[in-house]
Amino acid sequence: MLLALPSVLQGKLLDDHLWHAAALRGDAAWRFELLDGPAAQLRETGVLGWWAGDELQLSFMRPLASLSHTFDFRVWPEALWLMHLENVLLYAALILVVGWVLQRLFGPGRVAGLACLMFAIDELHATTVMWISARNTILAALFGVLALAAHIRWRAPKVGESRRWPFALAGPLCFALGLMSAEIGVAGLGYLLAYSLTRERGGWWARLAPLLPYLAITAVWRLSYIQMGFGAKASGLYIDPGQDPLGLLTALVLQTPALGFVALSLPVADALTTLVGPAWLGLPALGFVALAWVLAPLRDDPNARLLGLGMLAAALPLTLTAPTSRTMLMLSIGSAGLAAIAWERRYTPAFAGRLRRLGLGGLLVCQLVIAPLLFVPLSFAPLVIEPPHRALATMVPDDGRVVVVLNPPSEINALYPKAIRELDNETWPEHCYLLFAGLGAVSVERVDAHTLALETQHGWAASRVDQLSRDWSVRGFNPGDQIGLERAWAEVVAVGADQRPTQIRVHFDDDLDEVVVLGFDGATLTRWAPAEGERRVWTTSLTPALEGTSALEGNPPF
Repeated sequence: MLLALPSVLQGKLLDDHLWHAAALRGDAAWRFELLDGPAAQLRETGVLGWWAGDELQLSFMRPLASLSHTFDFRVWPEALWLMHLENVLLYAALILVVGWVLQRLFGPGRVAGLACLMFAIDELHATTVMWISARNTILAALFGVLALAAHIRWRAPKVGESRRWPFALAGPLCFALGLMSAEIGVAGLGYLLAYSLTRERGGWWARLAPLLPYLAITAVWRLSYIQMGFGAKASGLYIDPGQDPLGLLTALVLQTPALGFVALSLPVADALTTLVGPAWLGLPALGFVALAWVLAPLRDDPNARLLGLGMLAAALPLTLTAPTSRTMLMLSIGSAGLAAIAWERRYTPAFAGRLRRLGLGGLLVCQLVIAPLLFVPLSFAPLVIEPPHRALATMVPDDGRVVVVLNPPSEINALYPKAIRELDNETWPEHCYLLFAGLGAVSVERVDAHTLALETQHGWAASRVDQLSRDWSVRGFNPGDQIGLERAWAEVVAVGADQRPTQIRVHFDDDLDEVVVLGFDGATLTRWAPAEGERRVWTTSLTPALEGTSALEGNPPF
């Protein structure tokens, strides 16, 4: 908890701006819409790029978390420190419940204590605790572990413990509350399944029957989710099993072990989000195979089997979205428990081999040394992505002219400037066009009075994090495709093998001398007034900002 306390010094980040704006608009308090309008409308205002799919939907049923944010931003909108403190206190509650579960499994002693410590200092949790909008993840994990605790108390009471039936009701109730907090609440089912398979006695039916209430709740939740129109559709950051079964299979085979590797070792989940292609996921997946070999001597331990199986089962639903550290709270329970058991047995003959002992040493160094050293720095690391949209919120004019934004470092940087302006009681231009997003170099040439030509070697959406607004595996572009905007239209000139554009031309109704063109040149957002025939290569950095401003200017934490 002490490692998490510095997060109260931070301000708003990413989706926090959207929550604040939604609360001021009086939007429904029980749902979260990442997009506040149809794709065509958002393409026109630069919230989405010209390439965004018309079918795009990012709508989530998270009533408990949504209500908490709405309350915060309506009652004490300026007390950001208090919102961060709420996350810290919820994280402390989660640690306490995890500690109870581990003590119940291992009994009082150093293994349970060490496992709880490893969970508490896991650097994968840093981003989740520091980000106000990630509260849904903490709530889902808290209720998921409470469900597991109640289930254990129901199914395996200790001598002298009576009144089992209240816990038979409390488990499913807590599980339902987890689902009402965030979709990843379903990960709690992984540990419940692992408990049934490793601890219950009898045949398959006898072992799985206690899970029926949880399965029924999951089915009702999922049907309600669909019937009420929630879901993520036509986005490359999320997998729709009905639209992309091959992508789902690839994710299950590669991303599940990759997440297991991240939980046990290095915090590279967010780095994986920036990479495209199964080859990159294959590297940490192979790393997991190596770690599984290192930990193989633990297979005779029932607690190790429970925690290992629970960790992998909890990872399965996480494969439906891009890997990220803030979804891995539940996985860390299993990884911390496995590491603690391995530490306890490190001098046994099973770990006598030099290679296995070396691997075990590396695992323990990651869990006990690297993790606490990285916790606080990683708490502040997400702030590097704040300056770009703050710069846009400051620099984009609203004087009736068309505005063009050439190259923010990420597609998500375009989601927030309009909301930031709303919060400052300022207007946003009616026509603002996003032409490219990403860290790659993009060549821009003014062809004539009304046309800009853009070209980039690796194509649009080269990183998975920039595939938010279109599912390229389902629908790409072809040369000659045209996308109409109110004051311009984009024409695809060339595409790569995966149908992502590599060259486009954008034709404007207005003379480009009357259009405001903004681009990120390294760390600075600048205005460009190109002459006809002028060409310039634009390359941005990870921390672009308006020259002379800081990430937190205008957004004090207190």
